[in-house]
Amino acid sequence: MHGTIRKAACEACGAAADHAAFVAAVRANVKDLYGVDPAAPSESRPVPCGACGASALKPTTVLFGGMLPGAFFERKVRARDLITA
Repeated sequence: MHGTIRKAACEACGAAADHAAFVAAVRANVKDLYGVDPAAPSESRPVPCGACGASALKPTTVLFGGMLPGAFFERKVRARDLITA
């Protein structure tokens, strides 16, 4: 229902991102707040989408305040109809 951290996609255009490439881009561009990775940059930079260039790549999870995918609600209605039938 809330997605997975094992996939990444662009919130701007919807294009799926290669997961290994996304993880590598995060490691190369996002500051390590805990100081565990000495190779991490000292400042974060956006990770652009390879398809549209927007800085909107993220794991395919619903974050706080985000909307659940429409498919969830469609399946919820179908499941309710099966139970009440």
